[in-house]
Amino acid sequence: MRNQWEEGLAREGLIPVAHAVPVGPNSAGEVACPACGTVGPLVEGACGDCGLLLG
Repeated sequence: MRNQWEEGLAREGLIPVAHAVPVGPNSAGEVACPACGTVGPLVEGACGDCGLLLG
């Protein structure tokens, strides 16, 4: 899946930003988005900031 994400970024001419964020949910049930790095609860299965579907 990561390769698909990186290929999509390359097609759009975007450069990924590295974030040092946890991969899974933390003790509060919040998830770090692999696309934008936002840590927070999902909104209808998606990142609350960029909208990437995670759940």
